[in-house]
Amino acid sequence: MTLTGNRESFQVSTLLNQIHWKIHEALYSNNPEVYTLLRYLNRTKGKMVRPLLLLLCYRLSQNKKYEIPSSLLNIAAAIELIHAASLIHDDIIDQGILRRGQAALHIVAGEKKATLIGDILIANAFKLIQQNSTKEVLELMINTTRLMCEGETKQIERAYDYSLTVNDYYQINYKKTSCLLEACCLVGSITAGNCQQGRISALKQFGKNLGYAFQISDDILDITSTSNKMGKPEGSDLQKGLLTLPLIIMIKNYGWENISELLKKPCTKEQQAKILQIAEKSGALQYSRDQVEKLCNEAAQSLYLFPPSTARDHLFHMLYTLKERVS
Repeated sequence: MTLTGNRESFQVSTLLNQIHWKIHEALYSNNPEVYTLLRYLNRTKGKMVRPLLLLLCYRLSQNKKYEIPSSLLNIAAAIELIHAASLIHDDIIDQGILRRGQAALHIVAGEKKATLIGDILIANAFKLIQQNSTKEVLELMINTTRLMCEGETKQIERAYDYSLTVNDYYQINYKKTSCLLEACCLVGSITAGNCQQGRISALKQFGKNLGYAFQISDDILDITSTSNKMGKPEGSDLQKGLLTLPLIIMIKNYGWENISELLKKPCTKEQQAKILQIAEKSGALQYSRDQVEKLCNEAAQSLYLFPPSTARDHLFHMLYTLKERVS
């Protein structure tokens, strides 16, 4: 996500670089083998959406524009570490082979070592949070991490369960993806201090809707995109039997009896191509795109409680970029 064109945009880029450096510091280890694997993880920055959300919501919630404290940058780094750990564990569980365009850590190090590296990231993350935040923020992040684990557990439980409903999907989506984006917005607004409760609630809703839309856009791209664009193999959700929103709507609109053979594992390239055709023909992809549009519009409404500012413009830009991603 590129944010350019004014003085504060340059500052945002500088702050994200500072966060990346703090992540680098948190990944230091006296054990040479562990340090090598941690450095491998740090070769790619990722989108840094979660730290950016925290910083923008902090700035948006301030009555006076004070300098962003180092403690907040440490919390932002910790949240990115939690996210990175969740990706490591997800890749192990799902047997993913690519992450951010390079081999997943468990392919390089083996599953046992990769699992432990994920655990190290979580331990380092909560050390940073404990040292730099209030009890309220610490408890929020503990609860959020627990919800993320529950979401992954539920998704494993419901793999290849073609009775999954849209409501079931959103419950899993919230725990796996949306709750962390929601938490980033909450931490930013809470840490700013003196933010009205109505505005804190608005940013919570913003993060939740953004998370829903973000996951649905990933669902769409899993069917329509290529591995070069995604940074992981296309059709990976199909291969794992994960019921995404487009698939749920496709089954509902096209009829299970008409597509059941296509969804049997392993899902071949030919099956994926046919599923893409049916997803378009049945209206499942358009329905999912419409949901991204709807959720982004609802998220935008939450921002109108705040006066115009560069931070608000950046959050609007996030929504615009997300809609363009699947248009």
